[in-house]
Amino acid sequence: MNRRTVRRGIAALVLMLALTNVWLAAAREPLLSFGPAHIHGVAIRGSRFLLLFASIAMLGSVGGLSRGKRAAWLVAVAALCASLIAHPLKRADIAGVGLTAVALASLLLTAGYFPARSDPVRARQ
Repeated sequence: MNRRTVRRGIAALVLMLALTNVWLAAAREPLLSFGPAHIHGVAIRGSRFLLLFASIAMLGSVGGLSRGKRAAWLVAVAALCASLIAHPLKRADIAGVGLTAVALASLLLTAGYFPARSDPVRARQ
C-alpha cells in the first residue's frame, strides 16, 4: 500500500469513530457494558461531554490526517486518549472502548506516515 492510501484509510477510521462517539455520547445506556452498574450521574454526564469534545477534535483532524499533517496526528492521538478515558466512566461501553483502542493502535503504528509540518499560509487564513 502506498502512503496516501494508508493516510486516507486512517482518516476514514477516525471519521467513523468520531461519528460513532457522538452517537454513543448521545445514548443514555451503553450498547454492551462491564463494570459497576451504579456510577454517579455527574461522572456519567462529565464523561459524555469529554467524549463529545474528543469527537469534535477528531472531526477537526480528519482533513489534516488525509494530507499527512503531524499536528493533526497529534490532535487525533490526544482525542483518542481522551475518548479512551471517557468510555469507562460512561459505564464502560465495550463497543466504544474496542473501536477506540483499535483506532489508537493504528495511529500509533502508522506514525511515520504523518511527517508533514503545518502549512503557515493555511494557518493564517
